[in-house]
Amino acid sequence: MCIRDRAYEDLWPAAPDGFFYTTVTAAQADYDFNDLVAKYRSKQTIVNNNITQIDLSYRLDARGGKIRSGFAVQLRGLTPAQVDSIQVTDPNNVVTNVAVSTQAADYKLAAPALHAYLGNATNVANADLLAKAIDAGNNQLTLRLFNDAYEWLPSFTKYNGVQAKCNEFYNTYRACPVESSKTFTVQIKLKGTGVAKSSNLTPPYNPYIFNNGSPSKEVHLPNQSPTQLGKTNSSFGTQQDATDKTNWSKTYVTSDGRFWALHIPYEWDHPQESNRIGDVFTGFKPWVESGGVNNATWYTSPVMSKTFRGTRKFPL
Repeated sequence: MCIRDRAYEDLWPAAPDGFFYTTVTAAQADYDFNDLVAKYRSKQTIVNNNITQIDLSYRLDARGGKIRSGFAVQLRGLTPAQVDSIQVTDPNNVVTNVAVSTQAADYKLAAPALHAYLGNATNVANADLLAKAIDAGNNQLTLRLFNDAYEWLPSFTKYNGVQAKCNEFYNTYRACPVESSKTFTVQIKLKGTGVAKSSNLTPPYNPYIFNNGSPSKEVHLPNQSPTQLGKTNSSFGTQQDATDKTNWSKTYVTSDGRFWALHIPYEWDHPQESNRIGDVFTGFKPWVESGGVNNATWYTSPVMSKTFRGTRKFPL
């Protein structure tokens, strides 16, 4: 029997996967992979083998970076002209209907939560740039969820004495209480019958963080393409970065195969502050040195005393 209008939902992953970022400079710094910790899920609605809607969820668990960084995702294989509507719900349950621009001279997408960003007086001059998605040259839909992680994972003044260090970062010191995670959801509806399901438009898409004060400084997953703005960053090829700018096929990696961002299919317990990932997960270095062949499940065997969470749960 042939069902002409077959519809189904493609949910990926079955449980939340995670993104882990360590720094937004070309140096490796403390290499603890907790500057921003985010878990995600993606759901694609499929009708007649066409994607008609994409629902995304990003759960922010930790911020261990002092540099003010934003978070964005580029959906390669999807252009602004193919989008009917975008709706973003922030952690405060504020719903924003996001306007989409298809003009070549414009940045492609006005970002949600502009009001939160404009409240940061030190960066008002950059608000117009940072409030918009920025891949006009490639015509790829790019959505900035927020411009400053401090807006959602703040520093505190409520801790004293031996817990005073808990004021600086968010969920990275093990001696500190576990603070609530913050979740963004995104609903993207496509025009007409949607776009053909293909290998280009697949999770985790192209997520990245960027420097709030210098937005061309982006950190993507290894060998993922920077945005058009990101390609103007003068840090490529400096310090330990070995990005190949000729065709961008090798990006955000060092000459010996290390990187600044991780995508892990696991509810990972991230390193606590200033603990290098190789000291927390002893199988990490052999995994990197083997090009991902050996120690494939290195992330399941931490030195528990050097992780943030241990057996504790994140309050949602």
